[in-house]
Amino acid sequence: MLGFHKHNWVETERFFSGCCEMKTARNLGDLVLKQLLFGVTTIVQQCSFCHQLRTTEILGKVSK
Repeated sequence: MLGFHKHNWVETERFFSGCCEMKTARNLGDLVLKQLLFGVTTIVQQCSFCHQLRTTEILGKVSK
């Protein structure tokens, strides 16, 4: 589609990377430590007009 448009984001995929044990997560930065302890949900969305992709990462497991 040519020209400007308002994106119409549609969720295409959702992934969850699980948690790990505390003994595995020593000596890591704060953000990485939180990601390892709580896991990360990655949501992939695509614009139905121009097919542009965007991803969003959320700490923890997020249900639909």
